[in-house]
Amino acid sequence: MRELKIALLGQWHVHGFDFAKKLENIEGCHVAAAADCPQQWAAELSCPLYPDLEAVFEDPSIDGVIVASSIADHRQVLTQAAQAGKHIFVEKAFAVSDEDGEAIRQAVKKSGVHFAISNPVMKAPQMFVRS
Repeated sequence: MRELKIALLGQWHVHGFDFAKKLENIEGCHVAAAADCPQQWAAELSCPLYPDLEAVFEDPSIDGVIVASSIADHRQVLTQAAQAGKHIFVEKAFAVSDEDGEAIRQAVKKSGVHFAISNPVMKAPQMFVRS
C-alpha cells in the first residue's frame, strides 16, 4: 500500500496540530509538509515548512491536507485544495456563509476529492448530558 502524504495548513484552529500529531499513529500515512504555521510545529512533525499554501497545492507528492486556517479563509483555501486534487480534512465550521459553503461543495464535487469535517461533539455527546 502506498503511504498517504498529508500537509498541515494553518495554525488558526488549535486542534490542527493535534490532528497532525495523531497521524503518527495511523499506519499508511504521515505529515509530509506544513505551511502557514510555526517552524516549531514543522520540526515537531519532522516535516518541511513550505513557504506558502500554493507550494503545497503545487506539490504532486502531497495527497491531502488538514486545514486549520481561519474560517474566513476557508473558501479560498478549500477550493484551491480541491482544485489541486488534494483530499481535505477541515476543522468545523467549514464556511462563514451559505454562499461560501456552496462554493466549497461545488469545488469538492467537481474535483472528486474526499472531504471530511471534524465535529468532535458528535464523538462526545456526553458533553451535553448532566450526570
